[in-house]
Amino acid sequence: MTQPWTTTCFDGELDALGEGVPPPRSYGPFPRKLRHDVVAGNVLTIEQAVHSLTGLPATVFRLRDRGAIRVGAMADVAVFDLAAVRDRATYTQRPPLAAGKKQVFVNGRLSLVDGQLTDVRAGHVLRRNAP
Repeated sequence: MTQPWTTTCFDGELDALGEGVPPPRSYGPFPRKLRHDVVAGNVLTIEQAVHSLTGLPATVFRLRDRGAIRVGAMADVAVFDLAAVRDRATYTQRPPLAAGKKQVFVNGRLSLVDGQLTDVRAGHVLRRNAP
């Protein structure tokens, strides 16, 4: 986890929102990394963890307008309470969203407020940019 080239990803499935019971690996890797490697384990700094969740994957997949907060980038921003972040997904019930999320902006549009989804669906399939 401490190697600077280590990104975080998942190999789970994503069902339509609110349908099915996908495995925890579909909903849990990102909050789990923050909880176990930053808060509980002191393996990574918050900056290292956030980079491995955002900027590094954007670089690997050549998503030029993602993974950083800067002029010209898409406004994908997650605001969270680090002390409260935890994965709550299980194998037996539809996974609730992770605890600790305060606000999420997707393409600059508010998609989650105080842990509750809004009606905004601003996401779309991302395609890698040509070199």
